[in-house]
Amino acid sequence: MLVGAGFTQQDWQLVDSIVLDKAEVIEAHIDPLGSLYMVTSSGIISKYNQSGVEQFRFTDQKYGEPTWIDVNDPFSILVAYVDFGIIIELDNRLSEVRIISLPEYGLTTVRHSCRALDGNLWVYDDIQEVIKKIDRNTGRVLAQSGILYDLTEGASEPVKMRATRSGLLILMSDRQLYMMDPFAQGAAPFTRVDEGVHFFVNQRAPFLLRGSMMTTVRPGLRTWNTVQLPQAATWSAQFKSYLWLLSTSGKLYQYKLK
Repeated sequence: MLVGAGFTQQDWQLVDSIVLDKAEVIEAHIDPLGSLYMVTSSGIISKYNQSGVEQFRFTDQKYGEPTWIDVNDPFSILVAYVDFGIIIELDNRLSEVRIISLPEYGLTTVRHSCRALDGNLWVYDDIQEVIKKIDRNTGRVLAQSGILYDLTEGASEPVKMRATRSGLLILMSDRQLYMMDPFAQGAAPFTRVDEGVHFFVNQRAPFLLRGSMMTTVRPGLRTWNTVQLPQAATWSAQFKSYLWLLSTSGKLYQYKLK
């Protein structure tokens, strides 16, 4: 259980708002260099600099909307299309570098995956009902959990997996969030994600967002830290004195700390 709540009140000034081709923004990310990435419902991924100027764009109409993207390495962006069993690697200009085909690694029923902290891949094998860490270049299994049903006390199935500095977070269909250790040897209840709460990971730290209240766990400590945002949102990230916020209406806003 997480203990030790803290609350931070900050004053923000609206700087700009961005709407990409009038398409609904469904996901946004900040990389370690402060660049912003937006994903729209039409499957377009755009990269913006810290001033909100679009620099590069990627889309592949064959696959449609990405399942997830990972920008933790600005020079190796991963874009997953789970229904097709592929992960596309992009460079820092959002140009395609290569395609990772999970079926070629013998993984034909992977519905959930994410980049591991070391740059490899975590995947949930639906057939074996285990989580594996695989070498993203060869498919070799580097670590493997026990049967997930047993590790999570009978919880149904995963709906999202994201790597953090402390381990792999797994959101189950019963809304319980589990933390698996980096070697996949055990999983412990982390917290519960109630209906209406958005769970995401940014800069390898976990966040829970309900309305305008955003809560995270301080790195290395199992304590809450809550910040009130300027408005209700489904995602938000801060880089230096700037705050990016994806509103519930699908618009992206940029604020600056007063």
